[in-house]
Amino acid sequence: MATEPVITVQVPLAIANALDDELEYIYERLIGIVPENIEAIVEAVRNAEPRRTILVGEDGHPMSRSDCPDQEAEDPEPIEDFDALFDDPAWQAEEAAAERRHEWEVSQRDRVDAEFVAWLDDRAEQFEAQRSEWWNERHRQLRAEYEARNK
Repeated sequence: MATEPVITVQVPLAIANALDDELEYIYERLIGIVPENIEAIVEAVRNAEPRRTILVGEDGHPMSRSDCPDQEAEDPEPIEDFDALFDDPAWQAEEAAAERRHEWEVSQRDRVDAEFVAWLDDRAEQFEAQRSEWWNERHRQLRAEYEARNK
């Protein structure tokens, strides 16, 4: 299998850090479409960017890994067996109820969409009536102003 030729580029860290903002700007300007090759370049820079993990204590100051309390020492109880959670009847009842609610909501989409379209149509009719009324009133005012000036 032949590998595709690549180039290696060094990018200043400040530029790499600004890429997210630039990509967002491009996304907004192009109405949600960013060329795939630009996204690939940004992703390559992100993957190559050196990342340091900085641990911060509760007081907000940096700390070393050796300063971190051992999780086992703080909480000696074993981590809960998540399989036991799935066997819990209360959890299963909650999941079944959530699934029924979701299925009902999905089944109501057509009705809700139709209600929304009717609401939009009503609002459009109201807008058209108000706009027409405004223009008619404005024309009456202009005619009255014209007649007052030309008497």
